[in-house]
Amino acid sequence: MRLRSAKLLDAAYRFICECRIRDRSLHGLKLALARNIRLPRRVAVHVDETGEVRGARVVWRQGLVIGVHLCERAPASALKPWDRFALRERYYGILD
Repeated sequence: MRLRSAKLLDAAYRFICECRIRDRSLHGLKLALARNIRLPRRVAVHVDETGEVRGARVVWRQGLVIGVHLCERAPASALKPWDRFALRERYYGILD
């Protein structure tokens, strides 16, 4: 068993919150959110293990656990190199 961490981003690829990948299928992810927040319908997921960023659509939610359907890969130009570097770090946060 491994801890697979990820980060949720909004449609403009700005950080929303940390999460943990609980399950993965070919076209989706089951994610456990680090905190209870309101989410937009369309998000992007940064998978910390691989650095991959994928567009996603939230399809269900049960408390802090959500299911997302994975869509297209984020274009290389979507995130600036320093944003990708910051997302790779162990902790990422924004001011409240």
